[in-house]
Amino acid sequence: MNEKAILKHKQLNAPEVFFKDCFRKNKIVKCQDRIFLQNNIDITDDIYNHVFPVKNFSFNDHVDVEMDSFFGIGLIIQNTPEQIVSKIRKRLSRGIKTIPHESFILGNSDISISKTIRFAQFDVAFENIDIKYVFEGELKISIGPETFKLKKGSAIVLSPNIGFSEIIDDEDTIVFDLMIRVSTFTSAFLNLITGNNYISKFFINMLYSNNPPPYTIIQSPPDDKLADTLLQLFELQEDTHPNIMMNNVLAQLFICHLFYHYEDYIQNKHAFNKNEILVADIVSYLHNNYSNTSLQDVSEQFSLSAKYMSKILNERLGLSYMSIITDIKIDKAKEFLKSTDLSIEEICSLVGYSDSRQLRSLFNQKYGMSPSEYRKTIKKQS
Repeated sequence: MNEKAILKHKQLNAPEVFFKDCFRKNKIVKCQDRIFLQNNIDITDDIYNHVFPVKNFSFNDHVDVEMDSFFGIGLIIQNTPEQIVSKIRKRLSRGIKTIPHESFILGNSDISISKTIRFAQFDVAFENIDIKYVFEGELKISIGPETFKLKKGSAIVLSPNIGFSEIIDDEDTIVFDLMIRVSTFTSAFLNLITGNNYISKFFINMLYSNNPPPYTIIQSPPDDKLADTLLQLFELQEDTHPNIMMNNVLAQLFICHLFYHYEDYIQNKHAFNKNEILVADIVSYLHNNYSNTSLQDVSEQFSLSAKYMSKILNERLGLSYMSIITDIKIDKAKEFLKSTDLSIEEICSLVGYSDSRQLRSLFNQKYGMSPSEYRKTIKKQS
């Protein structure tokens, strides 16, 4: 770990540097007993404002937002404290425990990184892909009837909408949450699903399968490179104008290093059956060859009849070949609109459409706006 990272490492527990725990020793408000959070009792405004401090600041020179610590400082939420409390109350009263991605990943970003708050128990699920990394200490996390203890250096990858409960009772424990937006994963993190390896099969099954693996645990030893990468990610996120591409590259480096170097440490490595492997390979192939392939081409590539391949995709994913390839093309077009200045016509050609009207129609169906409107929105946010 380099000298700068070591300094940050030492500062992580300082309450005014990078993070503020919502429960500090001088602001406990009975939180050690976890009464009002664990039992979902209403949080009054005075307790809320005392325990969950809010800091106003300007993000990207366009939107004045507030940094709220309900889930730990580092999350940017475009609401007032009263609105946040009201939303939480409503969700809990309806029995809704899934937290939407907008609460964590702002604007046109694909990821966010934050620190799990201590001395508070949450029973929630996230719409995002959530990777928890134990930077220091030990994390206890429950998924259904199972409870796991993750020590320093270990990680757990949670599929979207998987409910869990976690608790950190030690003030020296630090757990990072790396959140990845599901809707942009297959375009922004394309390299993670286009290889012939375990990591690709895992994420493809997580994203596409009717019966995805709910989580995977990597009981890896402490690794300075992994820790340093997460510190770099947080430093970048603090920038007024975050570099989205650099954030994504660092997140991919972290995931690849975790899976490739510590594959033997995966505690519950999923044993993919023949059909799961076949479907993962097909989806990976489509992501690599989306612009110039057909159902017949793909079936020949895998020595299958077109009818049988369509059947397998529908059985395993609940999707037709056409819907899969269309989603891939539209997602790729979205990535080109976000990261390049290519014209709509040029993007059409790159993703395999000869008529720009077809792309506009499909894009509008999926995202509720035209490609041009989407590009304008992205530019306003950057």
